[in-house]
Amino acid sequence: MPPIVANLLRVGAEIVMKRRRAHLSFSRRFLRIGGYKWAYLDTAHKSTRNVLPYFHASSKQGPATSIQPIVVLVHGFSSDKDAWLPIAKYLVNMGYRVIIPDLPGHGAHLPNSQLRSRRPRTQATTNKFLSYHTTPSVHLVGYSMGGLIAGLFAATFPHLVRTLTLLCPAGISMPRPSPVVSLFDTTGRRLMEASTADEMNDLLRYSQGPTLKRQYSRVMVHAYAKIQAARKDIVGKIFDDLEPERSTLEDNLHRVEADTLVLWGKHDQILDVSCAYQVRRKGFRTIIVDGCGHDITQVRPQLCATHVIRMIQRYSKRSNDPKMSQTQITYTSLDSLGRSTLTFGSARRRPRRFSSSIRTRG
Repeated sequence: MPPIVANLLRVGAEIVMKRRRAHLSFSRRFLRIGGYKWAYLDTAHKSTRNVLPYFHASSKQGPATSIQPIVVLVHGFSSDKDAWLPIAKYLVNMGYRVIIPDLPGHGAHLPNSQLRSRRPRTQATTNKFLSYHTTPSVHLVGYSMGGLIAGLFAATFPHLVRTLTLLCPAGISMPRPSPVVSLFDTTGRRLMEASTADEMNDLLRYSQGPTLKRQYSRVMVHAYAKIQAARKDIVGKIFDDLEPERSTLEDNLHRVEADTLVLWGKHDQILDVSCAYQVRRKGFRTIIVDGCGHDITQVRPQLCATHVIRMIQRYSKRSNDPKMSQTQITYTSLDSLGRSTLTFGSARRRPRRFSSSIRTRG
């Protein structure tokens, strides 16, 4: 595909997304750190309402100006910062400062020779970006590959992370291989690198799960496939970096000190839900979300945002009442139809974490 066509598609998508960002008072910013020019969204100048009175936000460009939590959202493989907007709107409405970067090789990062490095270097430069915005510390949320990156950051810099929420994170061993992983292991087909309309439709089908039938516009699928085709080389490099990291996060979870919650789609066909039980065995609170697959951020954005907000509120309460860390919390979570969406496996108590149980009603 001629580069001009891909560029025109990007421009069109940017116009649409610019309107959505403006509605949420996001500013698009750029920052050069670690050899990369980072593109990211930030609500730093949004006036705050209903904020939690525990965190004094500050900027490296000037003195502290508001009292608000900082939430950093890290997207998944072959995605970009705008994929978080369905969840971000709930966080913005709470008055939080929300920061959403494009990871190297994604979004506003155009394919170039600079992105030939392997995942450890990508993690290192991502750590530099996150560290720049963690003064003094943040609430960190990561999805899929972004969950791996966020989790490793929390393990490496525990003093910079107040809470950690992981949504179907990569880097966890998989006792029961997912269809997408099995396809790669047996045939070598790299479906995550989809760059044609047919491949994109297959990937979307697996992303939803076997019981779901969400329809996507053919025009949208073809347009996105063309954009991905223009990025095929860099997407392939990122996949090569990610593939050996199948248990890297799991191997480092013991170093995470932040209050941590893991959400997993029950019908995930990309990163099988059996990974969630591996996380639970490590002592982390884990929630299995019914009615969605790997695309949990798109199918259940309000539910995901609700749990992030609860994590922040729980941190605030614990900061004001140290005894709360010894308290078992029980709550009910229902979807908009009033039916139970969550199943929960209990986890052993760990220091510096809450022990909680989920009580659901039919």
